[in-house]
Amino acid sequence: IDPVWNPSNPNLYDQNGWTWSNTYTDATCDRTRRRNLQGADDLAEYIPVPPENFTFVDPCDSAVVADAETACQTARDALSACCDMVGTATCDILQTNCNYDACVAFSQGLSTLAEAVTGLMDE
Repeated sequence: IDPVWNPSNPNLYDQNGWTWSNTYTDATCDRTRRRNLQGADDLAEYIPVPPENFTFVDPCDSAVVADAETACQTARDALSACCDMVGTATCDILQTNCNYDACVAFSQGLSTLAEAVTGLMDE
C-alpha cells in the first residue's frame, strides 16, 4: 500500500475518483460472481491513468517541514505512556502522518501548526 501523498501513486490522481469501483465491478463481474467471489482471479486489474500534463505540487511548504516534525515529535513525547500501551508501531504511523498532514494544514492556511498537531495527535 502506498501512502496517498506519494506522487507515484496513480490512485491519487484517478480522474474518476474512487467511483471506479462500482463501475468496474458492474462492467466486469456478473451479480452471482460478485456475491460469492467465484472466478475473481480472472478479473482484469484496474490501473488508473493520471490526466495528461499533470504535475504533482506538494502542498507542504518545505520551509515548514522541520517545524511540523518538531511539533509532532513534542506531541508524541507527551503521549509516551499511551504509546507504551498501544505499541510504538501505532505511534510511529501516527507521527509520520502528523508530520506531513500538519505541514499541509499549516501551509494551506487551514490551521495554525499547533491546532493541526493537536487535532492529529491528541483528538
